[in-house]
Amino acid sequence: MSNRTKVCEVAHIYPLNPTEYEKNLLIEEVKPFVNPNEESNLILLCNNCHEKYDKKKTKQTYREMVELKSSILKQRHNQNLCRQDLVEEEINLIVNRITDLSLESIEQDLAYDVLNLNQKSNGTLKAITKTRINMNISVYFHIIREMFIEVSKETNFDFEIFAAQIKVIYLKFKKKNDDNQERIFEGMINWLNNKTGRVSFIACEIIICFFVQDCEVFS
Repeated sequence: MSNRTKVCEVAHIYPLNPTEYEKNLLIEEVKPFVNPNEESNLILLCNNCHEKYDKKKTKQTYREMVELKSSILKQRHNQNLCRQDLVEEEINLIVNRITDLSLESIEQDLAYDVLNLNQKSNGTLKAITKTRINMNISVYFHIIREMFIEVSKETNFDFEIFAAQIKVIYLKFKKKNDDNQERIFEGMINWLNNKTGRVSFIACEIIICFFVQDCEVFS
């Protein structure tokens, strides 16, 4: 017989059988479910946290659980988007070529007219993320553009088709992330990184930044 102790339990965010006190406490709170046994109302907690939440529930702890579950569901949906959509095989060539760039071949073009992100940002992009995007565009935009031209000549890669696909992916992430550009940007990098075999997260970030400048992302 196993001596293992169950350390986690499935908890109801809104009580399955609420007491009168809980009904009154949560009467004006958001209830993101129709049936209390729906997944949106269930969350995995350790035994102690489960007991504490059930016995000492407050409006604040309830809201924190609702927000945490919403974040988990959005993250899971983003992961599903990553699995569902296809990427042309030739994009792996671009990722590998970025990874193999020598220091001598990377010349920062300070005169390059980087699109002002403030014109496209809705206030949800962090300052540090804007800096990353601007730097990647300034350093790599013309390099990536030339790579796309070269790969198109060498293979059957169609840049317009791929750019359209990036646009579609962006719109999907935009819809599912309530137009939060920080989450959209990170989600698209993860999507491309997964689709290219996790060769280089940084290279995928550079490619997504290219499409920010090219107006497929944040347009």
